[in-house]
Amino acid sequence: GEDSDYSYDNVSKLQYTHAFVLEVLRLHPSVAIDHRRAINNDRLPDGTFVPAGAMINWMPIQIGRSKHIWGEDAL
Repeated sequence: GEDSDYSYDNVSKLQYTHAFVLEVLRLHPSVAIDHRRAINNDRLPDGTFVPAGAMINWMPIQIGRSKHIWGEDAL
């Protein structure tokens, strides 16, 4: 209503709303498939070497539904 305070300070305190939005984005990401091309030789956080020019593809929609990552109740 007219007296509602939708300031950043108040909205940022809505912890359950924040958790809800993150959960929705986990199950229904805005980008289903994404990719990048390595410009230089690089190394992924797990130690995997990525040569310059390699294309890296990943699927946030699959990652968000992975039982390996999220457990048996991933959905």
